[in-house]
Amino acid sequence: MKNFLLTSIIVASLLSIASCSGSGSADTQGIDTVSLTGALIIPYDHIKNPGNIYASDDRIFLVNFPDVDTLIDEFTLDGKPVRSFLRKGQGPDEAAFIYSSHIDAGKKRLMMVTTPGELRSVSLAADAQPLTEKVFAYNQDKDKLNFSLNTFMMADNRVLSAINSDKGIFALFNPDATFDRILAGHLPESDFGEGLPEYAKINFLQPIGAVSPDGKHFVCYFGRADMTGFANIDGDSLDFRINYVAPPKGINVIVGDGYISFDYGDDYTYYFRGNVTASDSHAYMSYCGMLAREAEKRSKEMASGETEPFSLIRVYDFEGNIVRVLRTDVYAKAIAVSPDDKTLYALTENDDNGYYIVRYTLPSYN
Repeated sequence: MKNFLLTSIIVASLLSIASCSGSGSADTQGIDTVSLTGALIIPYDHIKNPGNIYASDDRIFLVNFPDVDTLIDEFTLDGKPVRSFLRKGQGPDEAAFIYSSHIDAGKKRLMMVTTPGELRSVSLAADAQPLTEKVFAYNQDKDKLNFSLNTFMMADNRVLSAINSDKGIFALFNPDATFDRILAGHLPESDFGEGLPEYAKINFLQPIGAVSPDGKHFVCYFGRADMTGFANIDGDSLDFRINYVAPPKGINVIVGDGYISFDYGDDYTYYFRGNVTASDSHAYMSYCGMLAREAEKRSKEMASGETEPFSLIRVYDFEGNIVRVLRTDVYAKAIAVSPDDKTLYALTENDDNGYYIVRYTLPSYN
């Protein structure tokens, strides 16, 4: 395991679990694996083209890719359609494309990045009009920080964001939208691969993350690296720690005359896949740990029925420790957990049924 220490970062050890579409037979060092059997709650004919799923105390929300007329579909917890809203478009209360999103369950709103360097919200309240509001916008002229595509707001209105900068890949911003500090610097060149400029590393280290429903915790994984981040609000302070196991593998940098491109080698690896979801107590991430070509082959076999489908989902506390592994009976493209940790939802797909949603009852964490 390779560890690095950066300003405001605590390095912690990380247990290794081989999963994704793999055998899941690696030593989990005493961590329980719980097998789950799901129940279908939303069939394919109620679903458009979803890329993500979220759950609140009383609703399920699907965020669609922008090839449909409305970008958000709402369902009851039993899977009954409620409404579709947020039209695709260029208008003041529309969105042409949602680069990334996360749910603010406490304020019943979906936070969206539709323009790098900004956060917009749309209310999820049943009696509210689907109007969008700009809740964060950064003036980049002062600090020269170029925002990437993933930005997150916590309960105290502090913002964490991926940045495309020679200063680092992840930064913290104050409630007044001023820059506070770098939270994650660049991986050493010896780890990442010689010849890749610092500003280009964010292409492979985009943080895919989630904020807990109470807004006090944040968790993410970093692109194609075996690397996770955890942030916690404690009074006026924010603690941020990184668990770093391995850099991205199999990325070959091609440097030309005035340009840089990338090629992928045979050891290109998927560590984490899909989205991240969080309750008020735990974080959930689907771990892969397979060569990309093998993972894609196995995913196709599961979709076609040639191989039994499943996913292994790591459950973490907010200090970054793995407390449980969940084995689902579908290949989970995206997951959502209820704020109370009692229910897990999985968006899945196969060749026979298209997209559909299954629900799992989770055992307690006693």
